[in-house]
Amino acid sequence: MLPAHYALTEILIVLACYFSIKGLWFNKNFYASVGIFLIGLTALIGAIRFGLIDNNLMMNLNRVLAIFSGILALSLISIQIISNNISKKIANITLAVSVLAFLSLFIWTQPIIKLSLLFIWSIFSIILTFSLPQKSFLIKLFKAFFMSLILIAFITLSKQLGIFTKSLSPSLSFHLYHILIATWVILVGYTISQNNTFKS
Repeated sequence: MLPAHYALTEILIVLACYFSIKGLWFNKNFYASVGIFLIGLTALIGAIRFGLIDNNLMMNLNRVLAIFSGILALSLISIQIISNNISKKIANITLAVSVLAFLSLFIWTQPIIKLSLLFIWSIFSIILTFSLPQKSFLIKLFKAFFMSLILIAFITLSKQLGIFTKSLSPSLSFHLYHILIATWVILVGYTISQNNTFKS
């Protein structure tokens, strides 16, 4: 049984999701709101698992939702950016592609397929964020960096793949990973906003 303090940064993500969803919903970013809600739901289950009910059911549910919610959240945020800045028709097509890609995970269940989709949607969301009109090139870079925080967290600190995970204590890597995710969540609304007064 893992220590109860593991629930603390899961709760941090839940709180970050609450405030992020409020802002996203107010600005009619409904796709992104659903994506962040899924992240928050996963974190809530994690908090319950570590703080209250640590059994095989909660452990497996938390593990499965962690990768699925990441894929869905990144795809929905990408769709939101396309809908806001490019075309609602293209956004609908991208949504259909996202649904088909997600359903394919129940046919091809290999972990590499899930990881590939997570990376593809993350990189796509970073490119789309960078394409948004902004006041300066520096802001474009900052916002692309903010969008990449979830990918950075996964590559550096996740249990599955993190390159620094083994060199840090399990508790430290766990909490740092979740702090990065919470930071990404709270910045999503700002990151996908645009300013049409961009000048080259």
